[in-house]
Amino acid sequence: MGFIGNSLGSPETAVILSGIVMFVAGVSLLIGFKTRIAALVLLAVLIPITLTIQVGQMATLGPLFKNIALLGGLLFFSINSKIQKQ
Repeated sequence: MGFIGNSLGSPETAVILSGIVMFVAGVSLLIGFKTRIAALVLLAVLIPITLTIQVGQMATLGPLFKNIALLGGLLFFSINSKIQKQ
């Protein structure tokens, strides 16, 4: 699956851009601003990272399962963007 990473440009540029996007979207999710959009952006960044780096490597099973858990949480926030108070 490394061809996905190569098609996105140089690794240094991809790491910097993904870090900036993840930081901004993560802060947005943390403060509750545009949670659905922030969760979808984080999903869009995390899926290629998981597919290109962690899938197929036995040494990275821990981070692979962490990313799968994060994907589940982000999917929850992308579906349920409003938190209801009881």
